[in-house]
Amino acid sequence: MAQDEAYIEFLHELLKPIGKISSRKMFGGHGVYCNGVMMGLVAEELLYLKVDEKTKPLFSDAGCEPFVYQSKAKQVAMSYWSVPDEAMESSEQMLPWAKLAYAAALRKEKRPPKKKKPEGACMLRPERSSVMVHRRRPETAPAFPALPPSVAVASMRPYA
Repeated sequence: MAQDEAYIEFLHELLKPIGKISSRKMFGGHGVYCNGVMMGLVAEELLYLKVDEKTKPLFSDAGCEPFVYQSKAKQVAMSYWSVPDEAMESSEQMLPWAKLAYAAALRKEKRPPKKKKPEGACMLRPERSSVMVHRRRPETAPAFPALPPSVAVASMRPYA
């Protein structure tokens, strides 16, 4: 455990030139954050940095590999890739890779969040609502007779 903490402290020093570095334990490893944005993860004392479609070819060309984990059915490659060995030697050599990862993480953050339904919201979509509204169609369609007010109001009451 102390070895893990020493490695995390080493990474903090290595990545310090890019911004305020912090980390959190997660899923048996650590998440690495720069200015509050997750830009890397540590698994089995290996650093993996965030990539996207713009930066993935650079990491691939440098001989880096994706972080892969085993799910119940298959292996899943994540958008975090290892760094070149020489980048682990000094902050100056790590800086370009850390900048790429931070930029990829910021691009990911700018995506619009998924819309969440407010608590207690109705599960029916308006276009699929069980309440039907009849409108009079053009003269080519037959007209429906109007319901008496007592029937119309009774049919609109919520279920008890």
